[in-house]
Amino acid sequence: IAWGKNKTSKKVSGLFNFKTQFKKYDHNTEGKINIVQYSPTSYLRFCNSGMLHFSQFKNNVKFQKRFLQNLNKKLLKKTKIRLSHSQHLKNYERETWHDDILKLELEGRKVPIKKSIEESRLLIYNDLTSTLFLETISSNIPSILFLQNYKNYIDKKYKAFFLQLEKAGIIYDNPLKLSKFI
Repeated sequence: IAWGKNKTSKKVSGLFNFKTQFKKYDHNTEGKINIVQYSPTSYLRFCNSGMLHFSQFKNNVKFQKRFLQNLNKKLLKKTKIRLSHSQHLKNYERETWHDDILKLELEGRKVPIKKSIEESRLLIYNDLTSTLFLETISSNIPSILFLQNYKNYIDKKYKAFFLQLEKAGIIYDNPLKLSKFI
């Protein structure tokens, strides 16, 4: 039994997905690499161990830029950063991502997510709690979690499962390994 659609094996049955039952996502196999950002708010209203807080934001962007610096130049030109929805930090986020060497395309949230996904060949997420990651992977759209120190946030009883996802190429915590994989 798997969450979402399954077209690869008769031995696996796809379960019903309430969140995406009426959403039909598609993607472009020749499209862009879309790095979907989660950016923390300046103040937290609750605590979640896997959630980035504001003090980690710049470090997280540097971590992702190490991946981009090692990415094939041809693929780098076809990469966009989908910025967070955080309105009050919008300028700060744009300034942090601005890079004269990498010359990254920055996409704001005015672009509908469906359109953004349809223009993408691969979606990379930087948030362990991303619902959109679950939606796209269950719709058979190539999706990867790229997380710094994610093992620090996983309960010991689930570590083996996450290691399987790492071996399958779905989760990365090493910028060089991810750039080589892509």
